[in-house]
Amino acid sequence: MFISRSSRYERQLTPAKRFRNNTRFTTPPAHQSQSPLFALPAEIRQLIFKELFGSRLVHIFFRQRGEKFGRAGAPGNARIPGFVHCVCRRERGVVPHYHEEKSHKWCFLSTSLLKTCQSAYIEGIPILYQTNTLSFRCPRDIVFFQAQVETFSKLAQAIDLHCAKTSCRDELPHHNTANHPWALPRGQFDAYFEMMWSNKDLAISARHVRLYFETEQTDDFYVAFNVRTLLRSDVVPAAQIQVFLQGNSNSMVDESIKLTSTPDKRRRIAVSANTKISECHGEVSGED
Repeated sequence: MFISRSSRYERQLTPAKRFRNNTRFTTPPAHQSQSPLFALPAEIRQLIFKELFGSRLVHIFFRQRGEKFGRAGAPGNARIPGFVHCVCRRERGVVPHYHEEKSHKWCFLSTSLLKTCQSAYIEGIPILYQTNTLSFRCPRDIVFFQAQVETFSKLAQAIDLHCAKTSCRDELPHHNTANHPWALPRGQFDAYFEMMWSNKDLAISARHVRLYFETEQTDDFYVAFNVRTLLRSDVVPAAQIQVFLQGNSNSMVDESIKLTSTPDKRRRIAVSANTKISECHGEVSGED
């Protein structure tokens, strides 16, 4: 079976160039000769776009039915479930964590410029998805996000996923589900975690993937089972993967990496033990 020249060319394109080549509008983009923004060099425009809506840690989560927010600046209480985002005020290198109102002020990306014209949209969308770290609180949210914005999600280069210990159990205590309505029983968690990587239409293609496992009340087998999925040769083969463990080094995880992964994949995955989110979660205590 032969691959056409056009298909081979398409594969060689960067995600951003592929997006720009494939984006179609009902009318051609208007010439922006009168625009001060588009009179600037492309490199300067990129810096402006990054300042407005790029190079940040952004929490993205699927708002559950009945999930309400009360802090100043919060999104309105919508009747229909949907995605919400909040810019984290901490640096992108912090341990992956989930959004909570008590530890995060509401802050949003300034994306209005993307709606002004086709040229701004075509140039800006890749910066929005490629330069930000997209942080998710459970694998189901990632799957829903990929399905809803598939064209855009394939541009994402950095993904954080918080794997909560409440998501690891077959049965969840009432107080945990009340505080975390997004938490999943173990069976559902594993199913969505597998779908994130194995579904060809939805699979993550990011270059940097970081996962935090809260493991104090879970067995080593659980973490090793999920990490083993990451070791498959077809799962984000070119990505740097970092696994954060709450407790001590997990021997089953270490053995899985040594025995299951290829040498190239072994070089691309790192495990950090005894990591905590309490010291880097959200805002510094006492901030207004």
